[in-house]
Amino acid sequence: MSIQAAASSSSVQGPTYHVAPNVLSLAQAQTLKGFMNNSSPVKQWYGRTTYWKKTFEFKVKGQNFDGKHTQKPLKNEAVNELISLFLRTISQQFKQNLEGHTCCLAIYIDRNDVTKATADKSTFDWHQDLFISTSDMEEDLSKGALAHYSMVYLMSDESTWTGGDMHLRYKVESEKSSKAPEVTVKPKLNQAIIFENIHSEHNVECIQPVNESVTRDVFLITCIFQKQ
Repeated sequence: MSIQAAASSSSVQGPTYHVAPNVLSLAQAQTLKGFMNNSSPVKQWYGRTTYWKKTFEFKVKGQNFDGKHTQKPLKNEAVNELISLFLRTISQQFKQNLEGHTCCLAIYIDRNDVTKATADKSTFDWHQDLFISTSDMEEDLSKGALAHYSMVYLMSDESTWTGGDMHLRYKVESEKSSKAPEVTVKPKLNQAIIFENIHSEHNVECIQPVNESVTRDVFLITCIFQKQ
């Protein structure tokens, strides 16, 4: 892996992240729901349901991408806009030179159905995202490898629940993790949170429904870069 940790301006290392509001138009965002209607839901070990999952790879050239995909190329404006935002942020905001790297992406939609009775179980403890593969990629990109970068895009209206804030911190030795500075981000509808996963960890507070129950849908991207 040739991707380096982004430089910190503080003597105490903080997480590398970026928040992008108002990412998609209303019409674009609606098309993401269509993927959920045309897929078979899979219950995950962490309590959420995955409705759609794709992986593919491409060679980065400038601000665009091309190359042979492991899946059929996606012809969805919203998905391509989210991928472009993801790559631009890593390149421009995080100051990473991606030129000539092969980027392996996993994109999927997770649903979290929460009731007042199950709210306390909706928390997500400190962790790092795994790169999730659904195709026969190279052995070192198999399920279980840590993603280099991740993005969380909220598809649901956050006014229907309280809580659910995301906390990020730089990953250090386990006995010192509690002393690392934390950043709190409140996920909002049509907002993307991009962060450097390989050098940080994050958690999510429990969700408390305003009414009896709530459904929280998130579009997620994880990636691994390889230098050719």
